Amino acid sequence: MSKRSLSIFSFNKNIVFVIKAIFLFLSILLFLCFMNARFDDEYCASLTDKVERLKGLEGPKLVLIGDSNLSFGIDSAQLEEATMRPVVNMGLHAGIGNVFHENMAKLNVVPGDVYIYAPSSFDGYNGITDSVLVWTAVRNDFEVLGLVPKHDRWRVVKKYPTFLKKCIKRMAEQIGEQGESNVYSRSNFNKYGDIDYKEPEFEWKFTETIVPPVIDESTVQRINKLAEWLQERGAKLVIAAYPIGDGELTADQEEFIRFQDELETRLECEVISDYTDYMFDYEYFYDSHLHLTTEGADLRTKQLIEDLKKSNVLK
Repeated sequence: MSKRSLSIFSFNKNIVFVIKAIFLFLSILLFLCFMNARFDDEYCASLTDKVERLKGLEGPKLVLIGDSNLSFGIDSAQLEEATMRPVVNMGLHAGIGNVFHENMAKLNVVPGDVYIYAPSSFDGYNGITDSVLVWTAVRNDFEVLGLVPKHDRWRVVKKYPTFLKKCIKRMAEQIGEQGESNVYSRSNFNKYGDIDYKEPEFEWKFTETIVPPVIDESTVQRINKLAEWLQERGAKLVIAAYPIGDGELTADQEEFIRFQDELETRLECEVISDYTDYMFDYEYFYDSHLHLTTEGADLRTKQLIEDLKKSNVLK
């Protein structure tokens, strides 16, 4: 066989190898996408819909960012009607961390936007505490994957095999893309990003003390940096209060007043809420010390509307 023939034979073998490798890669990718879809109706999968609404709104809008105290504690339709601004509730889950939530504020910023940030913690660690939970939000949505903070990305990647095992288990148990029907389902969110259905007669029983959050300097600097970033683009960041259970296990109002005074002193963006106005009787809490019943969400929304109108943020 001539050298030229050997060269052509070798070239053809390489082409076949590359084609097989590409085919294998695509097969694996399709398999993973199919498996990831087993969590398409989980609670955190709602982030895909929230991002879609956020990016689809034109002109100045109100964007709520924070953990599940928002998804379980706001009537966005009422807020939209009162402010005459389109609203999107990006509130999701404390397990994905404050930085993840804050990154949502950078997806579709236009002049006149108002970002209402209602974190329930201000401590030093604001990273992801549940990496598997992040994968239930990401699944096949790589834009959502981009919200993962840089310092958490390797930790999240390492947990993908654990998530994949859960997907395989779901398939083996014949649990489809809709998952198990309960309040923590993507299908229970409305178009704004609020949980639209809550099981009746489900009152949270408070067993631990409720005290103001600790304020860490790294968190203060990060929030101030985000406020500056938004301001450079003609948008505003304001801080609103989270819901606080008011009862025998709750610290005195004076402690929350001192906390707010410190917060206002250290932050460079406006704190539009008096935290004591968001202290609601225990009967208004749903299945967590941060989640409100439908009646509680109505009270909280009305207070937020009043706070927004008293401030200059919508002018």
